[in-house]
Amino acid sequence: MYDWANSVYSLVISTVLFPLYYEAVTKNETNEVLFLGRYWENTVVYSYVIAASYLTISILSPYLAAMADRTGRRKVFMRTFMIIGALSTSCMGLFTAANPWLGLCLAFFASVGFTGSIVFYNSFLPVIAPPEMQDRLSARGFSLGYFGSALLLIICLILVQMPQTFGFADEGIASRFSFLVTGIWWLGVHEGGSAYEAAAEAMAVEMWEMGFDHVEVTRYDDAPDQLNVVGYNWGRVNPDEYIVIGGHFDIAYVFTPPGGGTNEGANDDTSGSTVSLEMAQALAQMEFDHTVVAGLWACEEEGLLGTAGGDVDRGVHVRGRAAAQNRGCRRR
Repeated sequence: MYDWANSVYSLVISTVLFPLYYEAVTKNETNEVLFLGRYWENTVVYSYVIAASYLTISILSPYLAAMADRTGRRKVFMRTFMIIGALSTSCMGLFTAANPWLGLCLAFFASVGFTGSIVFYNSFLPVIAPPEMQDRLSARGFSLGYFGSALLLIICLILVQMPQTFGFADEGIASRFSFLVTGIWWLGVHEGGSAYEAAAEAMAVEMWEMGFDHVEVTRYDDAPDQLNVVGYNWGRVNPDEYIVIGGHFDIAYVFTPPGGGTNEGANDDTSGSTVSLEMAQALAQMEFDHTVVAGLWACEEEGLLGTAGGDVDRGVHVRGRAAAQNRGCRRR
């Protein structure tokens, strides 16, 4: 869904509406704006600002990418840049002829946010999809991005072309409202949602009904919108040693396996979740010397790559472990 979310910036903001709005509100007898203590030609300084944003990312991205690979926090960096870009885009609604410096600063940070988030977003492709699916997955993402951005652009152009129809005084106010809507779109549809939260709560209730001694929904500190559902059946002899079973709870990739024919999420992640719940239901009725932990994990891909500390168990405070198993399915 991030293709659907971020592509609105590249089309609505950087390509169509913002350049036209910027040039219109900074147009005067000399076509100059005051920025950083000196006067610049309006279109020239805008080009400099965008170029500076690209230069900033080209300098920062190698270091940030190395940190993300080392710590397994790609999503944290991607989300940070996404928030910077989306909030900057929304705040463009405050840009008027009276404050051209604000428009230039927001254009810089929106461009940095977009470009930076794409760097880390693209780094997920070899992690979440096998080589034979990467081209198809990438193409699907681009197609969703083009469709979503074109849809929002049409809506925004209708607002700008017919401002009075929608209660706006003029095209400028409609344009600024479009910037706000674009930022909200970018920030609001990138991932997760109420259905994901509801599914987690439903699985937690299911585990309680299975007879687990304790059930909780946990979140990662570095990815708080990603959820784990974890049930505990306390050990009678060695409660501090865990037998852990788990399966996928997030959808790792959008496209179906080679050959198609399944709904999104039916193979990954539903197969792992279903098997884990069936095992959990049987184990919840038994008594063991060790604590049995049944978990439905998000972000399990990073842990399966062998990152330090075993990220598949980040949602559980494991002090000792007798055995661990992660259930999943991958069809070739």
